[in-house]
Amino acid sequence: MSLWGIEVLVSKCASSQTSLGGAVRRVFEVISAGCLLPGGVQLFDPCIDDAMVDLFDGLTPKEREDATVASQKALIHVAFQRWDEVFVL
Repeated sequence: MSLWGIEVLVSKCASSQTSLGGAVRRVFEVISAGCLLPGGVQLFDPCIDDAMVDLFDGLTPKEREDATVASQKALIHVAFQRWDEVFVL
């Protein structure tokens, strides 16, 4: 994933959260729900008006699946407040 793609995703997911923990949890919820999987939500660059290119087009299907699975595991750790395990993943 590109850093810019991650930044845009985090910005959109966390904009409605009031705490850092809630924002982190929301990002993992969105990714673990399958937004990166084929047929999921496309995320476009907000800085380019005419470009309708998905920020995550460069990911292979395997990378998309791996990110989804890793987010699901991280979300379980967040639910049990095992933050040290989240940042090791």
